[in-house]
Amino acid sequence: GTSHVSIKIISANEHGPVFVRDNYTASVMEDASFGQSLFQVSASDADFGNGGQVTYTIAGSGLDTLFRVDPTTGRVSLIGSLDRESKSLYSFAINASDGVYQASVGATVVVLDVNDNNPKFDKSEYSHSVKEGSSPGPIGFTATCSDSDEGGNAVVTYNVTSAIFGVNASGSVILVGSLDA
Repeated sequence: GTSHVSIKIISANEHGPVFVRDNYTASVMEDASFGQSLFQVSASDADFGNGGQVTYTIAGSGLDTLFRVDPTTGRVSLIGSLDRESKSLYSFAINASDGVYQASVGATVVVLDVNDNNPKFDKSEYSHSVKEGSSPGPIGFTATCSDSDEGGNAVVTYNVTSAIFGVNASGSVILVGSLDA
């Protein structure tokens, strides 16, 4: 008689995942929509079968309310609200696992400014005396205003609606008309 023997060779999980890039970076506006895709990580595994399937996770805690990585595709997306004035840079790691071995890669998200803050004066009210008969020019008084946005979004322009007083770019009040009674 003849016997048939079947042998099934099962691939051992001998290799770990390897990311195709050293790091991933994205820039996103602070008012970006929920679900906005930021970047996609990718890792390969030289094993066959289940040992070659890679699952992605965000390492650490606290970021799962802001960012999500699709465990299968590696697509990283925004799932929370950003505020550049509170935090402008997020650095974290993304893990790739094949069930036995794990690899990590650095990820950085830079939050870009949107003009979403109003300028604020340092005081709610200003008071200054000017003598009658004073000559036109600076009166020795400056109103100071600031804006917590950055770059061009933080530029403050002063304006006074008066025929007697004006204001320059730095907030210094200037007498432009006559104070004679």
